Amino acid sequence: MKTSLQLPTCTGKYCCLIPLSADEMVDDLFAAAQSDDRFWQYMPYGPFKNSGEMQAWLLSMQNSSSDFIFGVKHNTSNHFVGMCGYLAHVPDHRRIEIGHVWYGREAQKTKINTEATYLLLKYAFETLNYRRAEWKCHSANTESERTALRMGFVFEGLFRNHMWVKHQSRDTKYFAMIDSEWPKHRSDFEKYFNSEGMSLTVLKNSSKGG
Repeated sequence: MKTSLQLPTCTGKYCCLIPLSADEMVDDLFAAAQSDDRFWQYMPYGPFKNSGEMQAWLLSMQNSSSDFIFGVKHNTSNHFVGMCGYLAHVPDHRRIEIGHVWYGREAQKTKINTEATYLLLKYAFETLNYRRAEWKCHSANTESERTALRMGFVFEGLFRNHMWVKHQSRDTKYFAMIDSEWPKHRSDFEKYFNSEGMSLTVLKNSSKGG
């Protein structure tokens, strides 16, 4: 059984977040996963040998009581191009973690990637009225770290020997965004989505200067 967190469908300009349905999404997600296997290096799961193996894992996530996953659907192609979601959901303290984030090559370094995280943050801060959204990554995962900082998360520290993943010790970097920071970040996100050729990093730096 799921906890009280109810997942809506979140629709944006570039993508749509749809609560995970293993049977409906497996073909698209397996194709996306096959397009670039680099991200599995730092994930606690994957890569998947075939669609059946991936479907079994997706079903376990769909039925999880602690992980709340969305398929990310490209609004133009109508294909699922990746996934993202929530974990470490602590309603008593009004905090939540964004994780399980990965995209096939089609969506990497596009506004789909950015908008999916924006939609997760918007729902966490504005609908759930949470105080804190977290982002965690393997200490060696420099791309995930850059993404967190680009989105506006603040680095809070390194947890040494934090996890044992795929027969290796993992140090974990912690990042977070809090509710008082969200209005500025929301404004930056929305300017970015409505601009052509402007980077989110440049927008955030210019808003700091203003």
